[in-house]
Amino acid sequence: MLSELFKFDRFLRIENKKLLDSVHCNMNLITLIDDYLDSYAKENNLTIPTIIKKYLDFISLYSKHIDLFVRTKKYPAEFSYQIEIERTEYDIALILSAVTSIHRHILLNQIVEFCSTIHDNILIVGVGSGIELEIIKNYSQSQEVFIDAFDIDINPWLKRKFPLVNFYQKEFDFTHDKKYSFIFLIEILEHLKTPFKLLRDCKRALEKDGKLVTTTARNIPQFDHLYNFTHDSRFENELNEIDLIIEKKVEIPHHFQSQNIEAKNTYYILKSNLL
Repeated sequence: MLSELFKFDRFLRIENKKLLDSVHCNMNLITLIDDYLDSYAKENNLTIPTIIKKYLDFISLYSKHIDLFVRTKKYPAEFSYQIEIERTEYDIALILSAVTSIHRHILLNQIVEFCSTIHDNILIVGVGSGIELEIIKNYSQSQEVFIDAFDIDINPWLKRKFPLVNFYQKEFDFTHDKKYSFIFLIEILEHLKTPFKLLRDCKRALEKDGKLVTTTARNIPQFDHLYNFTHDSRFENELNEIDLIIEKKVEIPHHFQSQNIEAKNTYYILKSNLL
């Protein structure tokens, strides 16, 4: 699938070459993305031209919002107008960006490395395109892990793709005594007005010796981002209040050709403070 996309679109080909030439390139992850995109496209009846258009439309919109952010220092969500994007366009952007954006490839590769250490009893909040589910399926220690997955918008195909996953099309909140050994909050906190409430709920749902994997986003003015994590120190102070400690931290800068807005993701592996 990817070879066909790159054959027909110069922009995608150039962006992928940047990744292939970088020290961060993981060819096994690219192969996984390629197979996943092929399956996604077939099940959702997407042609090569449609995929290219959806991705470039998403990138074009994001570029406009970067320009807006440079001028105003505000995210699009701070203005009165609303933007709605269909689920498949969003999914295509999430999947393809793993092979065209070095920062997203690095982020997913961190998840690959972590998944080699996990086994059963997993919670995912923010299913998105489902690519994290595919990584868990391929890289975890067990091939039949127990997973609860929450999102307010879930592509019906995911339920067929991952029949062993318990999907819940709603927001997650801790209203029962169920505990998880591993919790994933990947690229979700910036979508919330009150991200620390979700962190507190997930801390309560975490087994005593469990791990919570999450990310923050700074100066990433995507249309549906509501919270800007401008300073790692503030986020980490909140973690202390919640009684979570940092086991691993990786800063992942974004590099844009046209604008330098000091955008970055920060990837964290957290655990409960047992002292």
